[in-house]
Amino acid sequence: MDFNSWEMNISRSFVAIVFFLCAALSTFGQSSGSITVGGDINTFYPVAWLDGNYTANRSTKLQVGRSNVHQDTRWRGSLVAEITYQTTNWGSAASFIDVDLSTNMVSAAVYKSFIAGWQDATTGNSDRMIVIWLRGGGTTYYYAADAPVNPKVYDGTQNALPYVSSNGSLTLNAKTVVDSYVNAIGKHMQRPLRVYTTLSNYFAGNVGIGKVNPTDRLEVNGTIRAKEIKVETANWPDYVFAEDYELPSLDFIRAYIAEHGHLPEMPSAAEVGREGIALGEINALLLKKIEELTLLLMEKDDQLKKQGDAIDKLSSEMEIVRRILNNDNTDNKPQ
Repeated sequence: MDFNSWEMNISRSFVAIVFFLCAALSTFGQSSGSITVGGDINTFYPVAWLDGNYTANRSTKLQVGRSNVHQDTRWRGSLVAEITYQTTNWGSAASFIDVDLSTNMVSAAVYKSFIAGWQDATTGNSDRMIVIWLRGGGTTYYYAADAPVNPKVYDGTQNALPYVSSNGSLTLNAKTVVDSYVNAIGKHMQRPLRVYTTLSNYFAGNVGIGKVNPTDRLEVNGTIRAKEIKVETANWPDYVFAEDYELPSLDFIRAYIAEHGHLPEMPSAAEVGREGIALGEINALLLKKIEELTLLLMEKDDQLKKQGDAIDKLSSEMEIVRRILNNDNTDNKPQ
């Protein structure tokens, strides 16, 4: 072998060693694999995951998924979840669990949820564990993390139920319903969110504040405080002042109130309690009633003026009669 060939072989070996070291460094501390959760298909079992990055003073990033909707059985369902967390571990004040979850974008899937909840399992111990409740029934899940997570399945077969922390401070059993905080499609954050962009933000769906599964564009379970609220509405009731508008009589209104317990066209207390009120609609109705009341007051004012004029006329006539009678009495007095 000549010197040039020897040098080329050395160079290739060096490149191979460097490549191997880089690959080893890039995968150091990572973990991946699969688990199968047994038990009943309609039950969610606790699976414990280690906070592998706790001692490195950073959060652990875990991905759990089953992309194939036909995994295990036909149309069982799909799941992709990204969980970022740091445990309390009996002392960390920076603990949190953030979950980005996507479940069953295909409507034909039999099971619509695979995660029923999650919890930091270390508020009273130093186990460095979180627990995620996963659907059982022989369901397979694949995982990958940026640190060792060492999943342990508590389905009554692989590990006995319930899950119990090392010092007995926490006991967690299986679930049969999904917890209310679980967002089947989207993000779940335990920490406050601040958005400082001056650009517009767009929400295509409904937004709920303190309200799960809002049915309107914005639902707030609480008090709204604002400098001003502008409501756009049509058919503003100035038509009440039109010449051909049929003003309801006081007799009609009195009879309606006696029968229904509220003004005509206005919602009842029961209806408002059940369905709420639309600000634009109720303001238009209130203005309509104010305008009708104004017209009724004007009618009554005209009637009172006519009655006042009649009373004044009667008073004048009575004064004349009184004077005549007084004069007659004076003339008939004996001299």
